[in-house]
Amino acid sequence: MININQNTVSAENQMINSSEISFLGDPNAPVKILILGNSITRHGPNEEIGWHGDWGMAASAPEKDYVHLLYQKLGQAGKNVYMRIRQSAYWERHFREDDVFSYFTEERDFSADFVIFRLGENVPKDAKEQFGEHLVKLIDYLCPTHGRVLFTTCFWENPIVDHAIVAFAKTRKEPCIDLRYTDESMMALGKFEHKGVSMHPSDSGMEMIAEKIFCGLSKNYLIGK
Repeated sequence: MININQNTVSAENQMINSSEISFLGDPNAPVKILILGNSITRHGPNEEIGWHGDWGMAASAPEKDYVHLLYQKLGQAGKNVYMRIRQSAYWERHFREDDVFSYFTEERDFSADFVIFRLGENVPKDAKEQFGEHLVKLIDYLCPTHGRVLFTTCFWENPIVDHAIVAFAKTRKEPCIDLRYTDESMMALGKFEHKGVSMHPSDSGMEMIAEKIFCGLSKNYLIGK
């Protein structure tokens, strides 16, 4: 199995050439969803690593990344949603800093009905043991009185971080979806010269992520019912 440490896509400056915030859907939709993610959710173009897209890294087109696929699945299920997608790799690297919550003021004010926590891969080695306590602080900040949370594990197995996410989800009595890849076809190996880019989810990997999150929302929160 490929080790998470083999991912050589930098967690820094993933959106240096693009906005960290994007939206899908009608702002007047009755259901608001906030997605917090890293390069798997969205990565801006970076010529240095041969990535020219501005969507979930290694998907072949915007509509093939898990965010767009999830939005499509919800629509097909009859659910009218408005998605705020926040590229949050910065938080993974800097969650120990005192002013990190100022980074999420607009996300808190968004008052999402559902938050999808799709982070964890970029946590530095020396911060992994502290990850759990800062995850609690982030969710408490974003959802003080409103919003349910669907958590996910990392795509590449990441034991300390994954354990913290699973444990916190259990404490909150909310779902945690296992998104660890099960075979290498779920990665875009050989499709990009840069090894780190090619480790990211292929179209089939993105479909797996979207389907599991959709099923998690449907089962636990009646999305699409």
